[in-house]
Amino acid sequence: MLLTNATIISGNNGKTVDKKSSEVKIVPGKFIVKFKSANNYGTQASFSQLSLVAAKYNTTKQKQVFAEAKNIKVKQELNLNNIFVFETDKSADIQKIVNELNQDPGVEYAEPVYLSKIESEPNDPLYSQQYHFPQISA
Repeated sequence: MLLTNATIISGNNGKTVDKKSSEVKIVPGKFIVKFKSANNYGTQASFSQLSLVAAKYNTTKQKQVFAEAKNIKVKQELNLNNIFVFETDKSADIQKIVNELNQDPGVEYAEPVYLSKIESEPNDPLYSQQYHFPQISA
């Protein structure tokens, strides 16, 4: 939805992100932050919260992940209004940024944008007849 060839894996429950695994690939310069809701109505993170992250980590862009989601009730119940992807310099230490943000009491979780690799071919016997899937890399 948001990034081509990227998977958003949410909810590390405030644990430190391990950067030792050689299998884990991340998008350089991008990280995800879900801010805690100030109330039970799933209101959007405050401008000051976004500004603090932007200033501290010198971000160039920020985008609300579920801005286009239509189901308002689900967005509020799951606090989806408070999930943002931030972009910073590609040379930035994303693991360090994420670990610092996970210590912030106003942050539910923070994590890199993980890349995933397709490990298998589709098992649909008619896949080859569906011409549109290769066009969208599905």
